Formats: sequence, C-alpha cells, structure tokens
Amino acid sequence: MDAESALYVAVWAWSSGDLLTAHRAAVRAHRSGGGEFARLLVALTDREDARDVYDSPAAFRAFIRGGGNVGLYEAVSQALREVYRRDRPASVLDLGVGDGLALVPALAEHRPRVGVVEPSAALLSEAEAGLAELGVDHRAWQVSAQEFVRTHRQQ
Repeated sequence: MDAESALYVAVWAWSSGDLLTAHRAAVRAHRSGGGEFARLLVALTDREDARDVYDSPAAFRAFIRGGGNVGLYEAVSQALREVYRRDRPASVLDLGVGDGLALVPALAEHRPRVGVVEPSAALLSEAEAGLAELGVDHRAWQVSAQEFVRTHRQQ
C-alpha cells in the first residue's frame, strides 16, 4: 500500500472511530513517505485521549498545508476572490474557517463584513489575526457549525 492509500485508510478509520486501524495505517503511511501529515497522524492516534485532527491546530495545519491540499486551498481561495470581486457581497459568513487560509487571501480586493465560525480557539485566533491585519470588519464565534446554526436559527 502506498503512502496516499494508507493515509486514506487512516483518515477513513479515524472518522469511523476505529483508532487502532487508523494508527496502523498512519504508521504505514509514515514509513512509506507520507510526510508531515502522516507523522502527526501517527502521534495523534497513538494516545488514549486521541482527538479529531480539527481539534489539534498542528495536525490541522499539516492537513491543509500538506500534499494535494495546498492546491485545493489555493483554488478555493481564488474562486472566492473571483466571486467576491464580481458579486461584491456586503457580508460573508465562513463556517469552519480554520486558520483563514482560504478566506483571508480571498479578501485582497473586496472587504465585506465577515462572520467566522470555528470550534478551535487557536485556529480562530489565527483567522481573526489575518482579518485584522487586512482591516476587515469581522465577528467571530468559537462554536461548531452545528451549534452556530442551532443558536442562530431565529435570527
């Protein structure tokens, strides 16, 4: 099994709650040259209190900035930038903003009011710092997307 396939199995097993299979596949991916994401996934799954990759800022950063995800996030950011430039929205809400990797660069030419939702305090702080650096008027909620929708349904 190559590194990419092993990473796929590791993430699939993780999402299914099978931590043993996730750990074994992560080890295989790491040994097959799976890079930083594989290394972090090995460490993350080798703990009794293993958490979701989105709860660990270091694991999240490795995930979004590793392998094929780099091009994906660049493409998403470019697509957002084009939509914002063309449609000039007055406000934007980003559910699951992470550290702002896709959103912040997309605001280079048009700066609407922005709402950001992210359960990780560390990642949300990074996203807010990027928005503040651009001078973007924003509001942030440190909750899951589900919690945000549940509490803002009537507003």
